[in-house]
Formats: sequence, C-alpha cells, structure tokens
Amino acid sequence: MTAAKPHAPTADLAADLAPTGTLRASINLGNPVLAQGTPDAPAGITVDLAREFGARLGLPVELLCFDAARKSYEAMATGRADLCFLAVDPAREAEVAFTAPYVLIEGVYVVPRDSALRTPADVDAPGVRVGVKAGSAYDLHLGRTLAHATVVRGDEGVDTFAEQHLEAGAGIRQPMTAYAAAHPEVRLIDERFMEIRQAVGTTLDRSPETVAFLRSTVEELKANGFVSDALARAGQDPELLAPPASSRPRLRAAGPASGQPRLPVERPHPGPQHLARRRGRQRLGRTVPLPPTAGRPQLQAGPFAPHDLPDPPVTGVDGVRAGRHRPPSPVSATTSRCAVSRLQRPSSTRGGVEPLPDAASVTGSTPREGSVMPWEASPALSRLTTSWT
Repeated sequence: MTAAKPHAPTADLAADLAPTGTLRASINLGNPVLAQGTPDAPAGITVDLAREFGARLGLPVELLCFDAARKSYEAMATGRADLCFLAVDPAREAEVAFTAPYVLIEGVYVVPRDSALRTPADVDAPGVRVGVKAGSAYDLHLGRTLAHATVVRGDEGVDTFAEQHLEAGAGIRQPMTAYAAAHPEVRLIDERFMEIRQAVGTTLDRSPETVAFLRSTVEELKANGFVSDALARAGQDPELLAPPASSRPRLRAAGPASGQPRLPVERPHPGPQHLARRRGRQRLGRTVPLPPTAGRPQLQAGPFAPHDLPDPPVTGVDGVRAGRHRPPSPVSATTSRCAVSRLQRPSSTRGGVEPLPDAASVTGSTPREGSVMPWEASPALSRLTTSWT
C-alpha cells in the first residue's frame, strides 16, 4: 500500500510547531516499550521520532522526560511541550491532535496465582479491585468501561496491586509479562482487555498544515521501515508496528481461525448500480467466527484485502448458535438486540439452512426486514442473518 505523501516542512510550519525555536518533546519513561534509559540519556522509539521531526524541520530538540503518561500529557496541555507520544484516548483528544498510531500494544491483567479470575470479563465483577497507574491509557479506559469492578489508582499499577492485596492489577503486556515471570505468586491473564494505540500528538491550536505534516510523516516513517528499525534497536518487537492509517479495519473474532462455528453477515452493496437488485443488498461470502465457549467474541482490527467492503460493527451475538455446533444460551434482552433481515433454521438436508416459515409464531408478528428483535424471543433459531443499512 502506498505511503501517505509527505508534507514538505516550511519555516512557517516550524515556527507554528516550535514557537520557541526549539522542538520540545515530552518523553514518557514510564512506558518501557516506548522509551528506555534515564532523563539524562533517554532512548527508544519516541526519542528517535522526536529527533527525526527536529531534523526534518531544521530545529534543535529538547527532550522533557517524565515517569508517567499523565505528566507527559500535562506538559503538552500546559504548553511546556510541543510534541507528545501518548496513547490515543477520547479524554486526551479534548486537548491533543493525534496522528494515526505508529505502535499498537496491549493492556492485560495479573491476578494471584490461585485466583478464580481467568478472563478479562471475569475481572469486571462486584468486589474485584483493579490496581492501575494513575492517568495511564488503561486507567482512562477501565474507568469508562468497568461496570462492576473498582479501579484503584497509584503510582504503579502492579505495586498498588501487590501492596494492597488487590484482586487484579492492570498494565502493558510486556512489563506485566516480566512481572509475572519474576513473581511466582501471580499469573498473567493472557487475553488482552484493550488495544493501546500509541501516537504522536500536539495541541489543537496548531495549524491544519502542521497537523497534516505530523500525520503524513508518521505514515512515511511506518512505511519506510524507520519505526520497525527503531523498535528493534530498542529491543522491542518490530511486529508492534501499527498498520497504515489508510487501511480500513476488518472485524474478526479473536481466537483460533479454524474449528469454530461461523455467523454469516449480510451488508449493503455500495454501488448505486446494484440498488435495484435484491432490494439494494448483495449477499457476501464473508463470515464472522464465533468462539465455541464465549458468548460474545472479542473483535479485532486488521487490514482490508483490496476487494473487501467496509464491515459495520457486529453486536448482539450472545446466545446464538451456528448450525448444530452448540446449543442456544439464555441472554438478557437489555444487551442483546440486533437488526433482523432473515430468519433461518437448520435444514434437514445437507446441513444447510432454510427460511423459518412462520416468524410470527416466534415474535408475535412478522418481523420486517431491518426491524429490531430481542434474542430471547427466538430461542429456537439456530442462525441469524444480519443486514446493515
């Protein structure tokens, strides 16, 4: 895929990004994937990126090092820094204009070795306390998304977890893996609870040309191997490189790719020449896998194949069984609703499916295409085909 066309830096652009004449970059030494070393001698991918931006603009670079993301963010928000290297988050986007991510990392939990908690979903339960590093990306994420568990903030999430004997500790995969290896009394929950999108940022009052320069340069440095090489020099996995910003996400369920029941997905064809065909819809041979044991698959992003069409969000998959692989599960109506386009049941021949002849017997009325229907109203259904308008 072709890299974004770089914007040629100008004197006006340099003056806009670095009004003091020096490019001031805030470096978060608290994230060992992004930065290593000491405040006097920092190293890592973010240091290399800061210096590369300075070189392209013809500016000297000043590295402002901090031990936590919240302090790096505060330096940017208060005008003490011109560039930051932080995870994209809605709370931060109120003050920061971000590029697309250049690195993708993951947030995971550690728990006591004898804990009954096995998955991220298990952690979100009443009575569970989760230690986090205050102001980190995973602190912001868990503060929004945990419905039952309690977030306990401290200077370091694992230290808070250990000192207060909490039920779980949250952090970045790489240091959490090392912590679990060094402490046999704890274990890692390998499944991630979030993807952390590390990006370059500046304040929102910069010109659109300045922000465009940052974004196009990041894409160029991802495409030409600069980011991968910098990760390798820092002892980090080059596979952490984020995909090009122009790659649209393809939804796929986490877990093994084979041996899983699959749910067919129907989407509208975007071409106007097809609007009169099949009421504007074209059945695609694309499927979303359902894990055999989980009620709701975790969806991940991946690059598009050239012939792919955009995938809409897929929701409400709890309790659905595909074919004859597993029995239906009871599901709450408050969380499981979906747009229904066609109702089907197993066919008695060739293991296929056939239309359910009397949908009214399930719902009390015949559902119209695109209507909303609670899952628990259809316990006999073995397969649901969804449409998106």
